[in-house]
Amino acid sequence: PDYQDECPLKSGPIAQNGCPEAPKELDWNDSDGDGVINEFDKEPNTPANVRVYGDGSSVDTDADKVPDHIDDCPFEKGTSENKGCPDIEGAVQNNLRDSDKDGVLDLYDEEPDTPLGVKVYANGVSIDSDKDQVPDYKDRCPLRKGLIENEGCPKEKDLDGDGVFDDEDLCPDVKGTLKNKGCPNKTYNKDVSIQIQNLARNISFASNSNNLSNTARKTLDEIVKIMQDYPATKYEIAAHTDNKSNAKYSLYLSKRRANAVLKYLIRNGIENERLSAVGYGETLPKYPNNEDRVTSELNNRIEFNFVLPD
Repeated sequence: PDYQDECPLKSGPIAQNGCPEAPKELDWNDSDGDGVINEFDKEPNTPANVRVYGDGSSVDTDADKVPDHIDDCPFEKGTSENKGCPDIEGAVQNNLRDSDKDGVLDLYDEEPDTPLGVKVYANGVSIDSDKDQVPDYKDRCPLRKGLIENEGCPKEKDLDGDGVFDDEDLCPDVKGTLKNKGCPNKTYNKDVSIQIQNLARNISFASNSNNLSNTARKTLDEIVKIMQDYPATKYEIAAHTDNKSNAKYSLYLSKRRANAVLKYLIRNGIENERLSAVGYGETLPKYPNNEDRVTSELNNRIEFNFVLPD
């Protein structure tokens, strides 16, 4: 029933309090650069320039389960033991060797002497997570692209001398603090919060909607610029409604509106940890709800509440 349903206008299971399950976020990366995103790529680690089908699997012209790029006879059906060529009497036995015990036969292993226990790709090459030509087992910084001569780590630079290396410094040309990720320690300024709050008055939504209008987006762009100038500040995005709808629905709608604002700010460069989104529904009216419609409508509002530092 609606009075128990957090999403009264959408079908959803009881376990989700009546709301539909959140859609799965797709993995839009293309790790092997074959033109097929990881979400749909059956072989996300195919070597560079290898032709693939629409599902990301390597092309196998003769359908012998040996992809063309390692098939010595791509137009003639063969066996994996013979690199895709037809059986030749006496040729199979020597092709079953796996010298480095990495699960890839020497016949297909491009690095047949990798140390025991090292993780490899399907072609036997040692995994290199950051693609810096230094395999993970030799890389001091396996998740940061670096230099071969520096054991896979980047050459650390700190141009502004603030103790935060440039590759992690959000303000690499301006001296800042470690706490602010290399940006200056601009803290709370009452005038700034007043300015943001005044701008927030221009953020409005159509009835029963959480879609940002063009006016709201332009306003949020101005707020983004201010927050980027003061990187040490944090804000709570508070969404409120009038009392013209069911209380539970109003609460649900206010939460969606607050999250819409939060997502827009994050997409445009504001760090997630500087923001929180709260929907208050009709619980904190700023104007009388029992008077004319125009007055009560003013309670549909977005506020930016400054969060005091820890």
